[in-house]
Amino acid sequence: MAQDASENGAKSQYASGQLQQNAQAGGENAELVKEVAETMSEIIMTTNEIALELATNEELQKENTPLIQKVKELVSLEKKLLELQKKMRVRQTA
Repeated sequence: MAQDASENGAKSQYASGQLQQNAQAGGENAELVKEVAETMSEIIMTTNEIALELATNEELQKENTPLIQKVKELVSLEKKLLELQKKMRVRQTA
């Protein structure tokens, strides 16, 4: 899980950069796109921090509380988001 969080952090920074680059390219929603990219980046980085805490804390790993389940769900959603961003990036370069 710690490795996933580290990899996701690097991917999120790249994805955020791509969104910001698109915003700089122009368009009437450029400022909004930039703000969305920055907010997504913050969410992803915070999710990574939480995932790292969970991955490195044996006591938390043993718990099966609703909070721990939501953290795991959040990490899964982040992975899905990053995969979708990856697909978008591939389509843009094709």
